[in-house]
This record gives sequence, structure tokens and C-alpha cells, in this order.
Amino acid sequence: MTIDVASQHFSTSKCSFHILDAPGHRDFIPNMIAGATQADFALLVVDASMGAFEAGLSAKGQTREHALLVRSLGVQRLIVAVNKLDMVPLR
Repeated sequence: MTIDVASQHFSTSKCSFHILDAPGHRDFIPNMIAGATQADFALLVVDASMGAFEAGLSAKGQTREHALLVRSLGVQRLIVAVNKLDMVPLR
């Protein structure tokens, strides 16, 4: 579990990147906000497993809260990555 904001820097011939890993757990929201205030874009990882996906997007869900927070902090671009797709039954 990520507790604090971790960072890594790398460069290409055309661009320079600084990647931040911010916590998503409810207890560490202040650390997530500190990391998100420095972001040009955000990567939001969504749990696709049954129940977790719905809980994350519910009115008080963490996924929803993180998306709203980064938007209110001025992050204009949000990439959504779906994790645990193997947990979703095929229909």
C-alpha cells in the first residue's frame, strides 16, 4: 500500500518526465492531494472486480472522490486504467 508520495524522474530527447505515485487509501488523502497538486495529468487505476467497481463509483466511493479531487486541483487530463479485468465474468 502506498502511504507517501514517491517520485521518479526520466528524460527523453524531446521531453522530461517526473512521475509521482500518490496514495489512494482514504487514510492518506492529504498525501494524495500533495502529489496531485504537482500533476499535469493523472492516472486513475480502477478496480474492475464485482462490487469494488460499484463501490468506487458510488456517491461516497474513493474512485469518484479521487477523480473529483484531481479535477478541482486543476488537472485537465485524466487517464483511466482498469485493473483486475480477469476477475470480471465473461457473458
